[in-house]
Amino acid sequence: MTTTSAVPLRRNLPLITARTLFALLGSVQAVGATMFLLVAPENAVWVGPWLDVPVVAWTLTQIALHLAVGFAPRLSVARRTTIGIVAVAMGTLLTPVKVWAYDEPEAVTFLLVDAVLLVLLLLARRHGRDR
Repeated sequence: MTTTSAVPLRRNLPLITARTLFALLGSVQAVGATMFLLVAPENAVWVGPWLDVPVVAWTLTQIALHLAVGFAPRLSVARRTTIGIVAVAMGTLLTPVKVWAYDEPEAVTFLLVDAVLLVLLLLARRHGRDR
């Protein structure tokens, strides 16, 4: 005999929203990195290898984390939010370098996106604990 439960499934909407934003942001950043590293490197702003190499490595790591939060299957809420928080922290630390060294004041926009993502991740983690 099979019984069904009448308990409704509570969806973690902050996590779904954060995953969607991380997937979009990571995808757009991956396209941008591909463009400036492989397709048209002459259009990129390069300061010097002592700064450029660590910044590119840091950025590619951050992009990988964004894509992992957005697309990786079967990650627990705790692990996904932890990876997301690390990615947000990396972006927050990178933005002043981009503004100062690469003259990219538009990078400040990503601080706003990071703030929204951080709030969503904290809400998602809280929602995950309530279950």
